[in-house]
Amino acid sequence: MRNFTHKRGALKVMAGAACLLVASLASAAWRWTHEPRAWRPDEVPIAFWSWRAESPSDEDVARAFGVTGARTLFLRAGQLDYEEGRVARVRTVEGRLPARVELHLVYNGTRSLLAEFERVDEEALAVAVAETFRRDTERARRDGANVSGLQLDLDVPTRLLARYGRVLRAVRACVPRESKLSLTGLTTWMDSAELRGVLDAVDFWAPQFYGAEIPATTERIVPIASPRLIEREVGRARALGKPFYAGLAAYGYALLYSSKGRLLSLHGDLDPARVASSRSLELIERRAFEGRAAKDVGGSNSPRASEWRYVFRALEDAVVDGLVVRAGEHLVLDLPSSESLRAGVRGVRRLAGEQLLGICLFRLPVRGDATTLNVGQLAAALRDEEAGVGVRLMVEPDAVAGGPKSARSAGRLMLTATNAGPAGALFGEDALAVTLLVPRGSVRGVSSLDGFDSFETLCATTDGGAAGEGEAGLRPCAPARASVIRLRARAWAGGASARVGLSFEGDPPESLSATVTARADDGRTWAQTERLKWRGADGR
Repeated sequence: MRNFTHKRGALKVMAGAACLLVASLASAAWRWTHEPRAWRPDEVPIAFWSWRAESPSDEDVARAFGVTGARTLFLRAGQLDYEEGRVARVRTVEGRLPARVELHLVYNGTRSLLAEFERVDEEALAVAVAETFRRDTERARRDGANVSGLQLDLDVPTRLLARYGRVLRAVRACVPRESKLSLTGLTTWMDSAELRGVLDAVDFWAPQFYGAEIPATTERIVPIASPRLIEREVGRARALGKPFYAGLAAYGYALLYSSKGRLLSLHGDLDPARVASSRSLELIERRAFEGRAAKDVGGSNSPRASEWRYVFRALEDAVVDGLVVRAGEHLVLDLPSSESLRAGVRGVRRLAGEQLLGICLFRLPVRGDATTLNVGQLAAALRDEEAGVGVRLMVEPDAVAGGPKSARSAGRLMLTATNAGPAGALFGEDALAVTLLVPRGSVRGVSSLDGFDSFETLCATTDGGAAGEGEAGLRPCAPARASVIRLRARAWAGGASARVGLSFEGDPPESLSATVTARADDGRTWAQTERLKWRGADGR
């Protein structure tokens, strides 16, 4: 009886295992037949949102479109406002509208309009939108631009989606049939059955897979965008069966908090490098939002597919890039990286399916915009490639000395470091370090320092070979005894450069051994050692 029971139990186990195997095979077969075909990087059309008070210059558009292969520009042409029972456009975009692109004019709502959306007359709103679009289309024609469509960017509450759908249908009836009508969308709308009725009123939509929450306190740690959440939401957008552009974030921002951690203001145009280099601010936290490495590859030097969070504390009252910061307040930066965007793009290509019209990036990078990924970083992410840091060093006679011969007599050299790669470094003391080996006691001092934040002279207490070896044996000492020079920068963006004028006792050395280390914005450490020979060192 015991043997029979034992055999019967074994048969049950085998039957259960067989069922699990069949279920697994069926699940794999379902995924193989139902998961969409992944897009290749070169197949996905690219578009940009432009969201500034001024229209982008032809040069900015040509640079971004040329590098990324973009075809379409969604340009915010103004805001729709509601005041004294009347809808009107405010904050009209200034400047000449860009030509030679597929242009869609975008209108978003002011706080007043969104707060009163439930009470605004639907027909009056639709007519105001259509009339504004008509006037802007005529303006574009005078500028030589070709307007292809109208897009509304109204972040209405989910409970008012049915009303929004009626407004869109009224707009559709008022604008030319050849003009494409679209809207941006919140991911929270996909929880509502009313969304399908809204989508029926437009030609396509652009769900924005970013910016769902602005943290109200310093304790709330929420990124602008997350590769994990993008994958989930893209699948939900595909299931709706409506053609869409996948809206992805390529920007960062600064959040100013009180000393007690309450949000005071948001700033989208603060230069992060100026924040990191300010001596009035102390970096107290640096962390990646995502814990995993890109492609889930482990290892301490694997790239992180994540945005980065920096928390600075004000040591004193200060003005940082035009922003007044009081002592004790906290300035928090949320910054993207090429790897974080690359992971998001990869998720879209894999899961969006045949309804994907393209990827729309927020926002178009223009000259002077330090909070948006540069065109090199964008291009690398879209091609599914790494955007590296590449530091190039050059030594030449100090211009103050007047040429090679006087440089030899004056003992002055100029060292220039340039970031030749599109990617930048993480902010902090380890952003960039240049370590030079010099003859002991040959350094007189520094004649100039630009782009580097610190200069120190060190003595080696252990015998080292190349620069950077024997780190544990280096200690600060006077220039008259130093055999090592250490230069550091707390910020090192793509394309950045830094210079230092070195003054020597007597003739400068004919060559310098240099080690450069940079902490790339994907979390990895980049390093190289080289020997530098300055022009004119051989007497010519």
